[in-house]
Amino acid sequence: MSRVACIIWLFACCHRAAKPQLPVILYAVPDRLPAKYGFNPQGQAISAIAWQAGNIGRDGSIQLTQPAELALRMRQRADKEHHLLFGVRSVAAGVRLLQDPAKWQNTVAALRGILVKLPATSAFHLDWEYLPPRLAGDFVAFIHKIRSELSPAIRIFVPVFAPVGMPEAWHGFHDHGRLANAADGIIVMLYDLHRPGSAPGCVSTISWLDENLKRLQPLPREKVWLAAPLYGYHFQGSRTRAISRTQFEKILAKEELSDGCRRKTSENAFYPADTLYRHFQTAVHQYGFAGLALWRAGWEQ
Repeated sequence: MSRVACIIWLFACCHRAAKPQLPVILYAVPDRLPAKYGFNPQGQAISAIAWQAGNIGRDGSIQLTQPAELALRMRQRADKEHHLLFGVRSVAAGVRLLQDPAKWQNTVAALRGILVKLPATSAFHLDWEYLPPRLAGDFVAFIHKIRSELSPAIRIFVPVFAPVGMPEAWHGFHDHGRLANAADGIIVMLYDLHRPGSAPGCVSTISWLDENLKRLQPLPREKVWLAAPLYGYHFQGSRTRAISRTQFEKILAKEELSDGCRRKTSENAFYPADTLYRHFQTAVHQYGFAGLALWRAGWEQ
């Protein structure tokens, strides 16, 4: 083989072996971003930014928070897709709305109105948490209503609790399979394994991720996104606070690494290790999931 042919062969082999670009959604709170934020957490190229944008009320209306700030941020990042995330105003409001399907059209109308105000929007995320499991079917129907009424060009995503390791009272509201079928995708929140109110521990681990992967594989994987944390926790007696990478590294204590988690042993402080992020990325490629999501922008600094 000539030298030129050998180089061409090597290039072709390397090209075939290269992994495709990983789709990544980064969640952001518009008014809490660090100054001159670069939108490349962990050196990861971001395909979409999901902005925390407001809440849905019991009558189906939407309170859009900081529309001017959102519009400015979206114009500044014209190179990215822009998604908007809406929670529910309260558990009671969510219950009232789900039990009154006649009001669901109000949400559809509100979302259409937001598309007029913020035409750069390409997707909505409906992040409803802590509602009673008995309303799981109603939530699926609500999502199906929204998906069927809006243009197919506007995608609908639903963040859901992990099926393993979360309280049944939490994840029981999220029927993962039916929500995946009703929406364009579900974002599985694979964080807060340990959290405020729990025993001290890692916010997410490799072994816990693997347990959830077994439960997620039977779902339509092209609609399943794996969400990783960009934050850690510092457990201080009865007080637990979320911490950034810098805050974790400023804690003066011996550090240990285990199961994809960095720990300051004498301080009960925890932060995800690079090995955890690599495991997330490998899982997306290996099992054919839709992509990776990261919560939330700025905490990795």
